[in-house]
Amino acid sequence: MAIVVLIIGLILSLVMKGTDMIDQVTWKRDVQAYEHLQAALLLLREDRGKMPGDTNRDGIIQGRENAAAYAELTRTGGLERRDFLFKTGGPYYFSFTECAKEDGGYKVYFDDEPSGTCIFPSELKPWELQTDSAVNPKQTSERTVCLFELGFDDSNVMTGNIRRTTEGASWGSDLNNKLAAKKSPFDCFSDDINPSSTDHWRDAVIIRLW
Repeated sequence: MAIVVLIIGLILSLVMKGTDMIDQVTWKRDVQAYEHLQAALLLLREDRGKMPGDTNRDGIIQGRENAAAYAELTRTGGLERRDFLFKTGGPYYFSFTECAKEDGGYKVYFDDEPSGTCIFPSELKPWELQTDSAVNPKQTSERTVCLFELGFDDSNVMTGNIRRTTEGASWGSDLNNKLAAKKSPFDCFSDDINPSSTDHWRDAVIIRLW
């Protein structure tokens, strides 16, 4: 009986390690997709003097302009639909919206800068957006936040170019304490980092593009 239990334990351990390896491969692919998308967007902005999809030239992509940005980025920016797909913890799709401090309701915690464009994982496909309304970010997991922070930013969810949306500042300390012990994005696959989406609407990755 003890041998059976040991074998079952070994099998479960191998399955869990295999899942982590798949997650890490998925993250590497997501990094490439994000880097392709960011580079293409910024290159087109430099070349044309405006953000792709920014039909009213206000420096911001949001609402139905997502579909126009997608069309422009895939037509002349060298991107494919898969470059908008973010699989880690998802699937999600990269979408764009305005990021700036607001006085109430949905708020992105960049209170020291002017308005600009932010990119974030969303359940909404950018090529299908047909509304002028701002696109609210999708709730994301601690793992997703950790991966973006350690992969692209300063490992602090309250500073830098990658933050979580928030109604206040106190929520960030617990996750920052976890991030402080991590040395690389692959440390985000440890057991203390929640891989599932949270039940708080404010826990979404926001990436500033200006």
